[in-house]
Amino acid sequence: MNASMRTATFYGAEDIRLEELTRPEPEPGKVLVKVTSTGICTFERRIFSGAQKHIPMPVIAGHEVAGRVVAAPADTGLTEGDKVALDLVYRCGRCYYCVRGMDNQCVRLFKEGLTWEGRHLMGGGFGEYVSVDPAKVFKVDESVPDHIAALAEPVGCVLHSFGKTTVGLGDTVAVIGAGTMGSLHVVLAKLQGCKVLVSDPDAERRAFAVERLGATAAVDPTTHDPVAAAKELTAGRGVNAVFVTAGVGAAAEQAIEMTGKYGSVVLYAASYPPAKVAVDWNRIHYNEIRIDGTESRTRDDVRRAVQLLPGIDLEPLVSRRIGLDDLPTELALGVPRGATQRVVVTMA
Repeated sequence: MNASMRTATFYGAEDIRLEELTRPEPEPGKVLVKVTSTGICTFERRIFSGAQKHIPMPVIAGHEVAGRVVAAPADTGLTEGDKVALDLVYRCGRCYYCVRGMDNQCVRLFKEGLTWEGRHLMGGGFGEYVSVDPAKVFKVDESVPDHIAALAEPVGCVLHSFGKTTVGLGDTVAVIGAGTMGSLHVVLAKLQGCKVLVSDPDAERRAFAVERLGATAAVDPTTHDPVAAAKELTAGRGVNAVFVTAGVGAAAEQAIEMTGKYGSVVLYAASYPPAKVAVDWNRIHYNEIRIDGTESRTRDDVRRAVQLLPGIDLEPLVSRRIGLDDLPTELALGVPRGATQRVVVTMA
C-alpha cells in the first residue's frame, strides 16, 4: 500500500489546498476505508465561503462518503472490498443525548473530535482514506453505484425529518425549497405514496421536481399563492405536512397556513441570519398543528437510508461528478442554482 494520500484541506475562507499527507494504517478496533465518492454538501460550501462559523482550522471536511473496506476487525462482519457508506458526524457516545439515542444532538459536536496530522476531521471524505469506528460503517448492496451510496447521509437526514410527522399512504405533503434536500423530500414522499406540492421561485427547479422526480404540482411563490395551491390539491383541507427546506422566515409562516388539521410543519433548513417567525396562535391551537425542527440524522437513520438505497432512484439528484483536483473550482461557484443538485467528488 502507498504510504501517502491526497486530501483537500480548508485553511480558511476561500482557502482550500490540495495536500499529500501520510495515509492511515489499519488500527486495532478501527475500519480502514478507501474513499470512492464524497458528496459536496452546503455545509462544505459554507466553510469555503466563510459563512459557516466556529469551524476549527485547518480542517478536512466531506461527510457524505462512500468507500471500500481496506481492513477491518474480524468481529465486525466487514471484509476487505466491501462497499460501504459512512456515518461521519461526531458522536461522543457519552453525553445525555447520545446515551438516549438522540446522538444527532451530541453536545460535544465541534468541541472535540478526531484529528489527522494536525488537521481537524469534520468527516474526512475529502481525503483518499479514513480510519473510523466500526459503528460508523454500513455495508451497501453492490448494486448501488458509489456516487449514489455517498447519498446515504443526506437520505438519513430526510428520514429523520419524516420521523417528525405522521405522514403515510394517500397523504399530501408540501415541500418549500427544491434544492437537493427538498428534492430528497420529494423522492421519499413519493416512495410513501404521497401527493407532493413543491414551492420554489426557480423555474428550473420546479420543472425538475415535476418532470424528473414526479412531484404532483409545483408553484412559484412569487407569482402564485402556495396556500391556495395546497388547498386546491386537498379539497380545501390543507396538506398533511409541510417541509421547509428554505431558510426564510416567511416560508415558515406560509407553511403554517398551508397545513391542515392534525398536520405537521417541519423546519428542516437553518436560517442565516437567524429569523423570527410570527405565528397565528389560534390556528395552531384549534387545528392541532404541530411545529417541529429537525437537525442532521441519528446513526439509525443512516442505517435505514442504506437499506433504502437499492430501491429508490437517486440518479437525477447527482448533477455531475468531479475529481478531487476540481474541488476548489467547484466550491468557488457557490451554492448550486437552477436544476443543479448534488455534485459528487469521485476519488481516483
